[in-house]
Amino acid sequence: MIRHRGTVRLVPLLDPEAHAAIEGEALAHPRWADVQNRYGLLLLGDGRPEEAAACFRRSLEVNPRYAWAAVNLACAFAVMDRFSDARVLLADVPDPAPGAVALVEGWVAVLEGRPAVAEAALRRIPQRMQDRSDVLWLRATVADLAGAPEAQALWELVEEDAFTAACREEVALLLRGAPWTEGGVRGGLFPGFGQFWREVSRGQAQRHDFGSAERSSRIAYLFWSDRAAHRNHEGRLAAAQGNLLGAASHYQEALRLDPEDAEAAEALAQHWARRGDADRAVAYMELAVERAPGYPDLHRKLGLLEASRDRLHEALDAYDRALDLNPLFTIARLERAAVLFRLERWEEAARAYRRVADAGLDSGDVLLHLGTCLERLDRPAEAEEAYREAADRSPEDALPHFRLGCLYRRRGRRDAAKASWRRYLELTREPDGARLDLLEGAHRSRTGGTGSEGGTR
Repeated sequence: MIRHRGTVRLVPLLDPEAHAAIEGEALAHPRWADVQNRYGLLLLGDGRPEEAAACFRRSLEVNPRYAWAAVNLACAFAVMDRFSDARVLLADVPDPAPGAVALVEGWVAVLEGRPAVAEAALRRIPQRMQDRSDVLWLRATVADLAGAPEAQALWELVEEDAFTAACREEVALLLRGAPWTEGGVRGGLFPGFGQFWREVSRGQAQRHDFGSAERSSRIAYLFWSDRAAHRNHEGRLAAAQGNLLGAASHYQEALRLDPEDAEAAEALAQHWARRGDADRAVAYMELAVERAPGYPDLHRKLGLLEASRDRLHEALDAYDRALDLNPLFTIARLERAAVLFRLERWEEAARAYRRVADAGLDSGDVLLHLGTCLERLDRPAEAEEAYREAADRSPEDALPHFRLGCLYRRRGRRDAAKASWRRYLELTREPDGARLDLLEGAHRSRTGGTGSEGGTR
């Protein structure tokens, strides 16, 4: 019979490639909230709760409203026996999904050995969730801890769940031992790990390892047994295998199971965007936003879709809503800057690109766009500085040198222009096209243009 008393150990189940991918992404993107949250869950499951807590804090620094990161931080506190810190944090965090905070409160109480508190948390979980596998698992654990006679019947209900029964091997590896075991890795069946394993599953699907992806999907269900979320993820796996009709069917079923589910509506929006039906994609993304108006990434994705069908002012509105919710949402700010650039609102676009660069996303491409805006505003010295910085940031990129050459030629600095253009020709991968760009750039410089149209950006 399956028994769970709180131990979580991810390492035996996670393949080395997935482990390395999550770790590498986290090191490359220290200011990306989702990435840091995911890495924190990996570290928590790896028995490194102090490091995990640091990752969750970084997530919250980038996005103070990231409720899942706050919930996961409370779990890390509980694993470190910092139960009062966990309770204080959970008292203030909004529910990232119905019942999630109460479920975590229950597991924290289990780890603390307080079954009466865990029972009170269970009563706060919505009635419609009481027959879910994850909730039944907590109920059975609490009953065991309290010595209640109904524990046996509850464990049997857990085992009857079709998805749980389908992954007994994973259960045996993942959930063994007791939370009070000396020297053991402590933790609960924390719902945040459902999100983690779905992300692992997506990565495996991207590598076309669909067998592992299906297995990770089942593990995700153990931690967060939302049938709509599970069906939605199965749709993503079907899409990754090219089964678009099957994917749409899964998404529609997820929306039927939970009409208030923003995730299913978002998946349908992405499905229709891939199919080229932008209008239907926007309609579903608007539904997702309506279902979860406090989630800034949904507003951002709506902005992307609106921009893709040239509704640039509507895109700006969507990005503004995303940034109202999370002023530190750098990716949304970058995409908003691109819309301002397309609208030729050069002063606003320059400010937006400068703010993105100041936030740490000072890539060569960002600086190239900043330089173009500054040229349009007739601020050549600042444009030169931006182009030079772009060349330093991306030393193999030819385009900054082309832009510098055009700028120098326009200002009458012919020797500097020639030197920059020679460097452009050395770096370019398309020398014939590059020579045409140079001719056009020189002509524009002589006739008063900015010379910024050459190349690909």
